[in-house]
Amino acid sequence: MWTVTLEIVRWREKPTRLSGWDGHLTAELKRRLRRALNGAPRDLRGVCRRILNRECVVLENLREDTARDIRHIVEAMGAEVAVRDSYSHPG
Repeated sequence: MWTVTLEIVRWREKPTRLSGWDGHLTAELKRRLRRALNGAPRDLRGVCRRILNRECVVLENLREDTARDIRHIVEAMGAEVAVRDSYSHPG
């Protein structure tokens, strides 16, 4: 089974102008993280909070489709993302 690791390497300078899209990106990020990561709600909130605080984060064992969605969201927020694919044999 193919899994993807996303690593937020660094953040570009924070934009000075905020728009209505920021709230949309935040809501989408929360929704996509809930779908992508298995864990307690508290842990998911912690990961989301770290991303919103513009910290460097590593997200492991993501499905390809959810990794792509999360990558697009964090790149729109100003992150530079490194992606690694891996294959693990089931069983």
